[in-house]
Amino acid sequence: MGSLTTLDLRAFIPSKDFALSKAFYEAMGFTKTWEDGGMAQFEIGNHRFFLQNGYDKVWAENSMLNLVVQDVRAWESHIRAAGLVEKFPGVKVSEPRAQPVGIILYLHDPAGVLWHIQQLPAAG
Repeated sequence: MGSLTTLDLRAFIPSKDFALSKAFYEAMGFTKTWEDGGMAQFEIGNHRFFLQNGYDKVWAENSMLNLVVQDVRAWESHIRAAGLVEKFPGVKVSEPRAQPVGIILYLHDPAGVLWHIQQLPAAG
């Protein structure tokens, strides 16, 4: 049997307005590393996803991604300082909330995709 070693796992997410979503993710801090027609790859650190130039309301509003970060409050400050809510229609951000799985900040992108920005609970 061959090796089952994995090299990466990348989600595909929709965009209602491809140009607007690309600008949103760049303002959020992601780097666009590749684009071809109706698809773009975004990266932060060693983590990436594909943004598609395609939209289905049910798909978009049921898509969720989990971004695990070291400091969720720093991310909240960055999101607010970047003016993501004011500059991009449809974007919503919550206050960070302590939950059993850590501190969670919820961010909806311009298409309605929900990001769970999570700071893991302290070990111990």
